[in-house]
Amino acid sequence: MELEKDRIVHGCSVCFVSGGAVSLRLGCKGSSGPSRRFAVGRRRCRVQLSAETVRDEHRDTASRTKKWKDEGDFALKAAFANVAAGLLIPALAAAYQAGSLEEFQTLMSNRYVSHYELLALLLGFGAAHSGLASLRATVTEVIGERLYRLGFAFVSIPWAVLNIGYFIAHRYDGMQLWRIQGIPGASEAVWISAALSFFLLYPATFNLLEIAAVQKPTFRIYETGIMRITRHPQLWGQVLWCICHSAWIGTTMPLVASAGLLAHHFLGAWNGDRRLRLKYGNEWEKYAERTSLIPFEAVLDGRQKLDIREFMKPAYIGVTAFIVGLSKAHPIMLRAKEIIPF
Repeated sequence: MELEKDRIVHGCSVCFVSGGAVSLRLGCKGSSGPSRRFAVGRRRCRVQLSAETVRDEHRDTASRTKKWKDEGDFALKAAFANVAAGLLIPALAAAYQAGSLEEFQTLMSNRYVSHYELLALLLGFGAAHSGLASLRATVTEVIGERLYRLGFAFVSIPWAVLNIGYFIAHRYDGMQLWRIQGIPGASEAVWISAALSFFLLYPATFNLLEIAAVQKPTFRIYETGIMRITRHPQLWGQVLWCICHSAWIGTTMPLVASAGLLAHHFLGAWNGDRRLRLKYGNEWEKYAERTSLIPFEAVLDGRQKLDIREFMKPAYIGVTAFIVGLSKAHPIMLRAKEIIPF
């Protein structure tokens, strides 16, 4: 936008803006009566802040606000969609295999009952996990942050171990859908994908002393490293884990397990954002505007820029050691059915 004239009114500069978008008139202290105008020449200058610019900024802000609200709606719908998928997959497989209603009922009560048992365990774990997280503010006022985290771990860890053990023991239950064993490169691709899924657990922000309630927990919003890619890396790490394990095992059981796990993680993403917004308000909203739920979305549209140096942290060495140790222990874990009578 341009200024057409620069005038003097009682010794003060006055700019008249062409187009009528902005009108600026400056009066002079001590002046009275009608102003006399004296032309001092013509020049062109640009207004830095225009009405159009303000409207554009408001429009961009509204768009960014709508984006994180839409992300919340997407996460909640994805959670319910995964619950529905977990319920339908065994029934559809049994219907495909059954030749009669009686055979369908027999399959559902025998071959596929473990699918629903695992789904119930996973959904129960998710409800307990998210429920305790939602009660955190209320409970910590009574018992304190350390006791809350100890109680949270006391409930979550045994339940998680039970889910893992049950899945391992029943991973081949149900219908065999495909087999990729023997395909060149399949084993390596699955192993690399599973390892990468653990790197999405943002190890640079992982404080074992706080989890063990040795140090007083503190709240930190991180906007570096993996958080520039997505503010919910654990969710997408779980997605990757589910894809590679479902592909390798190839039965209906890992599909149901994946549905339960992803229902929990999508619900956790929605609930986590909701709780942080209620607690931190505008500060969290600005953070959500700069980040994204969908991986790389904020990077691709220019809200974030990746810096490789932020990924060079000692914590990743610990995660690498954990992954190597887990791979060595994997054969022992696969014998869970022999060790634990599920």
